[in-house]
Amino acid sequence: YLLHISKFRQLSTELIKIMEKVKENPSIIDSKDKQQSLWSKEVKKEVLEISKNCVEHEKYMNDIFRKFYEINIKKILYE
Repeated sequence: YLLHISKFRQLSTELIKIMEKVKENPSIIDSKDKQQSLWSKEVKKEVLEISKNCVEHEKYMNDIFRKFYEINIKKILYE
């Protein structure tokens, strides 16, 4: 489980770095800007991809923890 937490931290760190780019140049995310540069589009794509990966990994971690709880922790608590 600790490895999964580490992976989640890695993903979130990547997301934070990309969000810093957005903070420096907020027009990157502006969907009304019809003349977005290729760089802006790539950054926007990265934000979406990494945030999606973070959410999916979080769901996966929750699933693993639920299974672990059902199999191991309940035994300890209710014995």
